[in-house]
Amino acid sequence: SVIAGVTEVLQKHGRVIVMEDDLVCTNDFLDYMNKMLVEYKDAPSVFSVTGYLFPIEVPKTYQLDICSLPRASSWGWGTWLNRWEKANFNVPDFSEFMQNPTAKKGFMQGGEDMLAMLVKQRLGLIDSWAIRWCYTHFKYQANCLYPVRSKIHSIGTDGRGTNVRYTNRFRTDTHEGGLSMPDADSLKIDAVIQKGLQRFFRLSPQRRVINYFKVF
Repeated sequence: SVIAGVTEVLQKHGRVIVMEDDLVCTNDFLDYMNKMLVEYKDAPSVFSVTGYLFPIEVPKTYQLDICSLPRASSWGWGTWLNRWEKANFNVPDFSEFMQNPTAKKGFMQGGEDMLAMLVKQRLGLIDSWAIRWCYTHFKYQANCLYPVRSKIHSIGTDGRGTNVRYTNRFRTDTHEGGLSMPDADSLKIDAVIQKGLQRFFRLSPQRRVINYFKVF
């Protein structure tokens, strides 16, 4: 339903902001998102924008209000029709991708969990449009833009949701302000922030063993 709904809105309006009913946002969230969708609509390396940031380290020396990461967000996000149209949710090149160690390693630059999620999707063990959207970002060497201080908090991780058991792992404080939009060329991936993202999504030894026997 997400794929169909996003497609329908994009075909009518050319851009979309996607919110789920278990997300709480700051008062300036929509202002922020609309500015992002206007500012970066012609930046070819930006495939999506979001108002959420994982609870990861942003160095004090990082001076911008926005950071770029190679992982799409599914919480309070937006995109444009010409990016969304590049996604093939059937992933027809999956077999070729899985035979390419360099490509698999590159895909996991956005998080060690991503490869296993894509395989689980292929096997029918999960139903995730989001991991296939992440794969689209990787395939086109594109990124998602995040605020350095989150404008989204999810209340859907209390165990009552469809896909997430109880966890406070994704809990982050929200902040208003920080609406400056730097030029797209200045939004290179910051190595420290990316390493923080990778640490956040690093799999436990137990999960690696489970994935080895049940997924790969």
